Amino acid sequence: MRNLTYDDPATLADILSFSSRPRYLLQATYNITPENITSLQVDSDNYKIDVHTEAETFRFKAQSLENVIMKNSETGEMSLEFDPALAQGICSIIEDYAPDNEA
Repeated sequence: MRNLTYDDPATLADILSFSSRPRYLLQATYNITPENITSLQVDSDNYKIDVHTEAETFRFKAQSLENVIMKNSETGEMSLEFDPALAQGICSIIEDYAPDNEA
């Protein structure tokens, strides 16, 4: 039930270096570098990560250990995608940066 927002550049770099698939996807698909990210919200209740830039927010929501709801880079619409590495990366980030067992 944790919903935490991180905006410290060092913490953002730590989070993005924690799992290579989210970092790669942001850079290769959406052309977002770590320097472009203003904050990152980690929501353990909904298993989602919101990446905020000056211009836009990118949401990645794990639906299972294999599927993710995310913005389609071609249409701009949210869609369900088969991406086990991203789903597991989201879950790993949430477990470390918004664990349920902390107050």
